[in-house]
Amino acid sequence: MMIRDEGDIIEANIRHHARLGVDHFVVLDHGSDDATADILRALTDEGLPLTVLAYARDAEIELAQWYAALFAEVRARQADIVLQIDGDEFWHLATGSFATLDWSVPVITAPRFNMFAPRAAVGSPESAARTHVYRARRPFPPDDYRSRVVRGDREIALDYPVHMVRLEPKVAFRLRDMGEIMTAGHGIISHSGQMLQPKPDGSATIFHYPLRSFEQFARKVAAFGALFESHPELHRGLSWQTRYLWELGGPDALERSFLACFPDEAELRRLLDDGVLVRDTRMARDLADGPGTLDEELDRLVATADRVVMDLIEELSAERQSAARMSVERQQATSERDVLAEERRGLTDALSDTARDRDALAARCAALSAELEQMRHRAARRWSARLRAWMHRGPA
Repeated sequence: MMIRDEGDIIEANIRHHARLGVDHFVVLDHGSDDATADILRALTDEGLPLTVLAYARDAEIELAQWYAALFAEVRARQADIVLQIDGDEFWHLATGSFATLDWSVPVITAPRFNMFAPRAAVGSPESAARTHVYRARRPFPPDDYRSRVVRGDREIALDYPVHMVRLEPKVAFRLRDMGEIMTAGHGIISHSGQMLQPKPDGSATIFHYPLRSFEQFARKVAAFGALFESHPELHRGLSWQTRYLWELGGPDALERSFLACFPDEAELRRLLDDGVLVRDTRMARDLADGPGTLDEELDRLVATADRVVMDLIEELSAERQSAARMSVERQQATSERDVLAEERRGLTDALSDTARDRDALAARCAALSAELEQMRHRAARRWSARLRAWMHRGPA
């Protein structure tokens, strides 16, 4: 786990995953300056199994080194099952425990969903995992929006708030099967070089809570903004949503974007009716009653319905991408046709010029032939006259 400034949620996160059977947490704290470090110390003193790797807030970000440090600790503890989570991500398991999942496969993939709360919950002292009971069921594909952020477009009209986007899934896996881990735990690369990120089987879901309070939200955006400024070489696609928010231009625009993710009653009803959001209290129930309290079969039905919706979204996205490619190819073909037509017109003009030159040359040749014939006749007459004169005088 890599975290920074997660003091409002980190304790709930660790206690929840401990109930799911996580028997040790390796936490890399990148310079939190809120209550995060104190909470981690208190949990360690309480006896929860934590190893904390602390780095200064201004330490250079070296992901490769950080991953190496995390997995050195993981391997030292001879871990079997591993997952990488963020401080604001909560796994929900149909079986209620990581140990009871189907580990006949090396990797289990969990879809991730951003969670939202109604406008009335803004400023609530309740935990976000209890108040945020709406998730993006029909999230929009991020490709078009991400590409516009990467290009640096300043004006991007969004159909929905930027956080109602489809997220990459994450995986839990057997350590023995990992050659290397993909960034942020979205999958693993096997020892043979194969990417392992199978389709979700409905046994696990990740609930993500990036929007809790405006203070927390603004701190995160500011921290990433400082990172972007100090490292202009970073690809603009990295944390593109946060980059988009950072580039909005001022706290007022940022607060409007934040509040847009907390719909009022009328907007919430519209989003529910349109199927963009759906009410999902599974994590709130996990935290209140303990994991595994929901009927497993019902849980899998919910996951199956989600999978069908996501498959349809992927198919629609693929169709749109295919249509976009066809449109580009059609434009290229049209452009090539126009170029060929222009070349043909040029060749036709050149042929016409050549024909005119040929006719002119033929006329010139005919004129020269006529002139030569006249010269031949004149020469013949002169020589004929000279011959007659010579014959008339006789030999000398």
